[in-house]
Amino acid sequence: MPFRARSILHVLCLLAAAALALAPVAAFAAEGEPAELVMAASHKSVTLDPLHTFTAFESQLFTALYEGLLSADPVTLAPRPGIASSWTVSDDGRTYRFTLRSDSSFSNGDRLKAKDFVDSWLRMIDPAAKAEYSFLFDVIKGAHAWRTGQLKDQKQLGFRALSDRVLEVELERPAAHFLVLLTHIAFVPVHSSLVAARSSWDNAQTLVSDGPFHLVSRTADEMVLEKNLRYWDARNVGLDRIRVRFYDDAKAATEDYLAGRVHWSTIGDYELVTDPDQFEAFPMFSTSYFFFACNAAPWNDARIRRALALLVAWDEVRGEDLIFPTSRLVPSIRGYPEVKGIEERDAAKARELLAEAGFPGGRGLPKLLIKVFGGSSTAEAARAMAATWNLELSLETEVREMDADEYFADIKSRDFGLAVSTWIGDYADPLTFLQLWLTGSNLNDAGFSDPAFDATVEEAVGIQDPDRRYRKLADAEQMLLDSAAVLPLNHSAVAHLINLTHIDGWFANVLDLHPFKYIKFKVPRAPSDVALLPAP
Repeated sequence: MPFRARSILHVLCLLAAAALALAPVAAFAAEGEPAELVMAASHKSVTLDPLHTFTAFESQLFTALYEGLLSADPVTLAPRPGIASSWTVSDDGRTYRFTLRSDSSFSNGDRLKAKDFVDSWLRMIDPAAKAEYSFLFDVIKGAHAWRTGQLKDQKQLGFRALSDRVLEVELERPAAHFLVLLTHIAFVPVHSSLVAARSSWDNAQTLVSDGPFHLVSRTADEMVLEKNLRYWDARNVGLDRIRVRFYDDAKAATEDYLAGRVHWSTIGDYELVTDPDQFEAFPMFSTSYFFFACNAAPWNDARIRRALALLVAWDEVRGEDLIFPTSRLVPSIRGYPEVKGIEERDAAKARELLAEAGFPGGRGLPKLLIKVFGGSSTAEAARAMAATWNLELSLETEVREMDADEYFADIKSRDFGLAVSTWIGDYADPLTFLQLWLTGSNLNDAGFSDPAFDATVEEAVGIQDPDRRYRKLADAEQMLLDSAAVLPLNHSAVAHLINLTHIDGWFANVLDLHPFKYIKFKVPRAPSDVALLPAP
């Protein structure tokens, strides 16, 4: 979701200024008391089912509840052993064998087996489930054919349990990003009772899970998670309990944080914060962008999309109110080539393209409905673009602002001409931005389909050499930008209210993912020249 630009600017200015004003802070956990972390989050719908998870907060929450074969390093995000203690790869790079830990189990004590992964993955790629992230499995042999209903024989699928502790995965072709992909929440195992559940367990008050914590209670305003003592690495989990409180008001969450009633808040009124130790802010592997409904006429014509984009004064739309303005979809990542989207206005070329498409001067174009998040900077950008198109082409437009929950549900219907989104990469690789646009991707809300783009991405997936792979992915991105299916606005920054002088194991990273397993309270220490009094 987009951030309010002025708030982030304020945070970044505070970082530079390093103000020294003091504010109340959350206390250290008392000696002998359970280590309970209180977290504040936005009061909106939250799913516990990996089948339909989508938001950044859900991804964060799932680091507590679930663990897959591999997990992400809290600093580098590189894959680390999770439920799998080791693995081997065939010489041709296509077949992986994962050995599960002998002491891995669910929170209710049931032993975790390779079959739990098979059943959970089958649930994710069930054509009837329409899981948002099922397309991530397409790298596995037969997965795409299965989830699109073309394959019925499970024996032809590329994942199987060879024994209780050995899972074999065969890929369609070698894929350099596969191990990183396995750290994604789509690949976690869920308990057999949940796989077989005939009704939704999404709003369950308790939950059997295999992660470092398990859900023990849930209300509309709060979730409580406790340490999973049956987790294979429970001895290294630093917290005993996580209490997630939901807020409608960022100011109220901030006030509770500053008063010490909350240790970490993912929402905040940063104007209230004066001490730079009380927050963390950093750029993310994330992009906000507009996208056309590419499967509906006339917006399915790249000439019309590009013509509209060439009429926009992008230096104004991507102006001073936006952090890290950009014309590219994939944020900067080491070794990835430069690509260039539409940056300059070219009215003459725009009119030439419209005439070629059969709409000279824009005559005959239908009303353009633009859907955006209410009260966001993208709403301002949409109004500026609409005003330009109305002035230049007399194009009738409507900018419809919606709240977040309504927006995400509504956008799947593709009842729009232009919409907006903010995508946070699921793993630190350009592919996470490009796979969204593949034909058949469950997250392809634009309905974009281009066989040449699909082929270029698929070719890149099989390239082992990092430089050649990145060049091929950049070719695919350039094709996407040239078609004007996506109109990038800016790369995002993120801010959290958290005091890292009191909390350890929380690290800034480009995916804004902070696994709960590593978070703990720091132990307060007196200065070396101060004698400690004995306890009475």
